[in-house]
Amino acid sequence: MYLYLSLALTVAAAVGFGYGLFRFFRDESALYVRMIIFGVGCAMPGRLFETLLILVNGSLENGFHVIMLGIIGSFNWSH
Repeated sequence: MYLYLSLALTVAAAVGFGYGLFRFFRDESALYVRMIIFGVGCAMPGRLFETLLILVNGSLENGFHVIMLGIIGSFNWSH
């Protein structure tokens, strides 16, 4: 069950980041739109890593993972 949820979130983040990059290069977008695009771009590799970790190990383990760096990076764009 958690695998399907993680996979859905990974696909949604990839689609959102792809659409954001399309908008970013198509026209001059506002600064807040750029912050959202890069925030999702920081979180997307973490989501992909989490999905692959579930596929390989069968579950997530407690502790620090690379996933957390993407989430922390997505918060730093809000300055």
